[in-house]
Amino acid sequence: MPRTPVARSEPPPSRRDFLTRMAGAALVPGLGLRLDHPAGAGSVRRAFDVAVTGGHVIDPAAGIDALRDIGITGGRIVAVAERLDLDGTRRVIDATGRVVTPGLIDGHVHVYDGVAQVGVQPEVVGIVKGVTTLIDAGSAGATTFPGFREYVVRPARTRVLALLNIARPGMTVPNELADLAWVDPDAAVRVIESNRDVIVGIKVRMLAGIPGGDDREVMRRTREAADAVQLPIVMHIGGQTSPLPELLDFLRPGDVVTHVLRRQGSVLDNGRRVYPAVA
Repeated sequence: MPRTPVARSEPPPSRRDFLTRMAGAALVPGLGLRLDHPAGAGSVRRAFDVAVTGGHVIDPAAGIDALRDIGITGGRIVAVAERLDLDGTRRVIDATGRVVTPGLIDGHVHVYDGVAQVGVQPEVVGIVKGVTTLIDAGSAGATTFPGFREYVVRPARTRVLALLNIARPGMTVPNELADLAWVDPDAAVRVIESNRDVIVGIKVRMLAGIPGGDDREVMRRTREAADAVQLPIVMHIGGQTSPLPELLDFLRPGDVVTHVLRRQGSVLDNGRRVYPAVA
């Protein structure tokens, strides 16, 4: 049979075009540069659907920080080498002068646009930025999560995971912790158990205006839910009424504290030293 001609190399694309092509053609969310063909020096002979050539590949997990070619077949990265033989390759993308990485993960976004108090559309901060996975940080709670899954997670090109807000309305109200009746660990557990493919943790936002002492009860209920489903807590600080070290007592290894250097309620004491409880 006649040999398939080598695809003509395209001129270097713009940054936006390059990231969009890579995301659409090759970066399987969570895949990284995991290969069924070993990376290495020298020339690799194999026909690919897509080849990305001449880019500076940075992949700490694979120990790669060098100029490499990448071969893609069936939507997966199958070869990374100093030089690929492009004979039979259907499409070649010239990445000269570009940095090429596995799909990035943004661990704190709000993408319930138009429903939550703050939010953007996932595609604005996702695929076109080279980010293949987004983690929404508590925009939806037990009551509002079904809509989040149907109208945000399902249609998004970017993979969207979520932290479930411990308060049932999530961020659809100005302060979801202002009423303890909304802080419902049983409801959170039920929704998490039905959506474990999307929900990866529980979000609790310590906002200004929580009645005095209620923040400790909020953390107790959040801990109860997290223990029941064995998922981490992500605690937004800054508006708590109790001393921060008292709230940190509810956290366990693997839990996360966000917004740690706010003007008020940060991880620093009045002497601007980090609370011992933080360490």
